Amino acid sequence: MKPASSREREPGTSYRAVWGVLLGIGLVAALVQAVMLGPADRKNAFLDPAHALAMALVAGMIAIPILVIVLALRVPDPESARTGETLAVLVGIVCAGILGFRLAVGVGDTRGFGDQDLAAWIPMAGVSVLLIIGIVVRSDAVRRRGSTPHRG
Repeated sequence: MKPASSREREPGTSYRAVWGVLLGIGLVAALVQAVMLGPADRKNAFLDPAHALAMALVAGMIAIPILVIVLALRVPDPESARTGETLAVLVGIVCAGILGFRLAVGVGDTRGFGDQDLAAWIPMAGVSVLLIIGIVVRSDAVRRRGSTPHRG
């Protein structure tokens, strides 16, 4: 029996890394898309609405295709599924919360967004939230399948 060298990797390591990086990029882009139109606070109260909307729309154009790719790819293993599910739930809660806030408040806060701004952002944010939910569901299924005790 040969000792495992440091250059040998377990099968699927590259795929797991690619899946994780894509998931991370997609979730960060979705989070940026959401927080740019979040409620006014000390960090964004003075951010120009045009700049915030531009950043949100670019982040959405990055998030949606990458999240579609992640959703289409096979979840690598139960451990990756556990991590992906946890991160997607956390980001999804924030994104859904801000989307709900904007749906409830609209442009009636101090940020200065217009109706046409929300008309472009709301569908994009909604699609991102739905894709995140899809990733959570798929990751949960893989995690549960991998954690079932083997009977034999």
